[in-house]
Amino acid sequence: MKHLTGNAHWLLRIALASVFIYHGVLKFLNLEGFAAMLPISYVEVVLVAAAETGGGLLVLLGGLGTSRIADLATRIGAALNIPVMLGAIALVHWGRWNFLPSETHPMGGFEFQAVLLLVMLYLVITGNQSVPAVRAARLRPARAVAWCRSQLQTQPAEALTVAVLVLAGGFGLISDANAGNANEVRYNTVEINDVEIFYREAGDPKNPTIVLLHGFPTSSHMFRDLIPALADEFHLVAPDYPGYGFSAMPAVDEFDYSFDNMAELMEHFLEEIEVERYSLYLMDYGAPIGFRIAAANPEQVETLIIQNGNAYDEGIDNDFWEPIKAYWDDRDAVNRGLDNPWWTNVKDAYQQPEMANEDALRFLLTLGATKWQYTNGVPDVAAVSPDNWGHVQPLLDRDGNQAIQLEMFYSYGTNPPLYPEWQEYFREYQPPTLIVWGENDEIFPAAGAHPYQRDLENVDLHLIDTGHFALETHGDEIAGLMRDFLRRNPARTLAHN
Repeated sequence: MKHLTGNAHWLLRIALASVFIYHGVLKFLNLEGFAAMLPISYVEVVLVAAAETGGGLLVLLGGLGTSRIADLATRIGAALNIPVMLGAIALVHWGRWNFLPSETHPMGGFEFQAVLLLVMLYLVITGNQSVPAVRAARLRPARAVAWCRSQLQTQPAEALTVAVLVLAGGFGLISDANAGNANEVRYNTVEINDVEIFYREAGDPKNPTIVLLHGFPTSSHMFRDLIPALADEFHLVAPDYPGYGFSAMPAVDEFDYSFDNMAELMEHFLEEIEVERYSLYLMDYGAPIGFRIAAANPEQVETLIIQNGNAYDEGIDNDFWEPIKAYWDDRDAVNRGLDNPWWTNVKDAYQQPEMANEDALRFLLTLGATKWQYTNGVPDVAAVSPDNWGHVQPLLDRDGNQAIQLEMFYSYGTNPPLYPEWQEYFREYQPPTLIVWGENDEIFPAAGAHPYQRDLENVDLHLIDTGHFALETHGDEIAGLMRDFLRRNPARTLAHN
């Protein structure tokens, strides 16, 4: 028993060191991801990772002897991680004690960090006082080997326990290193119906899959920050539709630019990359495309995440949509639906009191309109990166792309007649639904968010003080809401009512 008592300090050392070495190595493997998550600078992430890894190693090395140097190694190793824990509590976990994640604290409270902090304080105060004197000079390699041999002979159970703990930690690091590689965003293309489709992908395919369907006039680019933020726990796939982003752009006389065809193409895309069950993130154009997919394949859809995506007449009952609705009735319409406060500004700018509806819709393809979509309704415009219109506008300005966008504007008229069908899907299959909606959006205002509550029983609605592209200003908040929602609504066996 005395041998067991004398070596009990190793349990504390291994427990503490394994946590810090594990997290330190993970940070070194993904500096960018941790810098964005915390958020701190790269240099600060490197310093934290070095403190965790180095501190953990010093705590282990300090247990190999009773000299003053070994005692100092224990104390310094523990002390290095005290500011790390204090920083983690202050930046991430403060305000909640329970370590379980919540809506306000997606990474949990500081219960675990507080325990580690107390253990480190204990080691800083006691040092190597618990290490028996018989271990003097154990830092010499020959004596260390001899001591290990003696432990195997006299205390095989304790030696085996230590070996298992060390091996488990090693396998954990290898596993998470591989996971770190899987968490990196990959950029792929696949040919679907003779059209090359570009898509972003990250995360382990064994994890729950989220299919991210973008809106107008953007592409999978809108998910560039959301994907790495969730890739540690989920498998994410974000395709570009034909004519958008980096997918192929066949001419309008070579390809059917309609929502029906886009939905069919995305179904084939999911089949091709072998995604069978998934959650759908639907934004703007992504909503009518995704709802077609969901209504046709209800058994494959686990949950819905809806962000400024419409399925109700209330969502398009506003000035913005008036000339677009007239365009659905007559593509040669002139000045129909344009005499309202939203569109008279456009006519005045173009000095066309009798403006063709198609010309008015072409305004939505200009740089000014693109910037407006990203910044309108945003409390702090400086928070919106100009990289957005830097990416989108050159793609809209490609020869032939305006014709594509006009086809899609016209095809949007096929969506409202399907609203009753989608609403019946909601009522019958009751997919758990998270709604994160920029409430200042003038295109799809919050009036379109509330009606979902009529038909869905398990629905979380969050109105956010921002505009159309809510991810640009509230990406971290939305990622946290998604993580919490998906944890509370894991993959289910579908049973319709």
